[in-house]
Amino acid sequence: MYISFSVLSALTLLLIFLIFKNKEYKNAYALYFLFVFIIFYSPALYFISGGTAYRYFENSTLTHYINFSSVIISLNLFFLFFKNKKFFPVINKKYVEKFSENKVNKLTFIYFGVIILTIIAYIGIYFMRFPLISLLFNGELLERPDVSGNIPHFYTFSTVMLFIVPAIFFYFYPMIKSVYFKILLTGLVFLLLIISGHKGIITFFAIFFWFTILERKINFKFVGIVVVLLVVYGITKGINFTDPGTIEYLATSPLRRFFVTQGVCMIYRFHALDINYIFEAAVPIKNQICNFMYNGDGMGCSSPTFFVGDLIIKYGIVAATSIYVASLAFSMWIIKNVDEYFSKNYFVKWSLFSIFFLMGMAELSFESILRIIAITLNVFIVFALSSYFNKTSLSNDNP
Repeated sequence: MYISFSVLSALTLLLIFLIFKNKEYKNAYALYFLFVFIIFYSPALYFISGGTAYRYFENSTLTHYINFSSVIISLNLFFLFFKNKKFFPVINKKYVEKFSENKVNKLTFIYFGVIILTIIAYIGIYFMRFPLISLLFNGELLERPDVSGNIPHFYTFSTVMLFIVPAIFFYFYPMIKSVYFKILLTGLVFLLLIISGHKGIITFFAIFFWFTILERKINFKFVGIVVVLLVVYGITKGINFTDPGTIEYLATSPLRRFFVTQGVCMIYRFHALDINYIFEAAVPIKNQICNFMYNGDGMGCSSPTFFVGDLIIKYGIVAATSIYVASLAFSMWIIKNVDEYFSKNYFVKWSLFSIFFLMGMAELSFESILRIIAITLNVFIVFALSSYFNKTSLSNDNP
């Protein structure tokens, strides 16, 4: 086990070295690597270092996970090495150049306006059913709507709330000149995400904001964002901030939740294979895995992970790895083109990051695929509206 972890650590350090050597930490691959790291390395580091949370599996299972993680990291090393070579061609410049910068026109403004007004109306109709709103006005922290089903059509509207609305925010952000207006809009988007009750997407929105808008700087703004995230985490967990143990809890639980939990969901898929567990076809894999993670007390909860995890259960390691290779090759091609033409386009990069989030943290389900389609469709709709506007402008200029 320790030898396997040493190999994994060496490969991960080599990948990180290549990221810094090629300055990929400024590019879209860094957004992809974030999910690779927290699924395939940090959980191994946690357990090798003596971590005990969720530890109901054997050392042999941990070794299987570490060995598979080494394969994943090796594949990333291979493809990243060739990323800037001709191995991954770029799209012809004439097809994408006009979309590289966001421009406001009536069509896109109307399109975005309809989306925003629809979400505002939706929140208004079911206002008191949102967990944090209920906590604020009734003193009762309700269960997340996607778990409780308390809010009709929540999955559909949450796709817009969690992914499309932030994309709209990043579309307009570079065009805004007023610092105060930027702060106001940022606060409103944070508030919208907080109302949704999804801690994961709030965290990753903050990470993306830090990565792009704040340009990865460690400063007072960064500290402020961290404080906000910790407060939100504490509220959603229903903790008492006057309790003496609160500081210790906030110093450990969020870090473990971010760097360990989602990767543990991957480990338990190997655990299921090791004990020859027979999955019930009618129950999602992520729900049955959650029962393992909480030692039989987790039925009803959900444990999604990197999309390849469920493929291992369904088709075996060889087939799952082959599918991952194809996925990584396609992702690297997309990443290269985004770096080439959209390096400063936060709208496009957020949309790509959202897809990486769904692939890395939400498992490969029909619902996740629909969300990926919605995010992709949103990008193409905006591009199409911009293209239509440009063609109209040209025809008016040249009668």
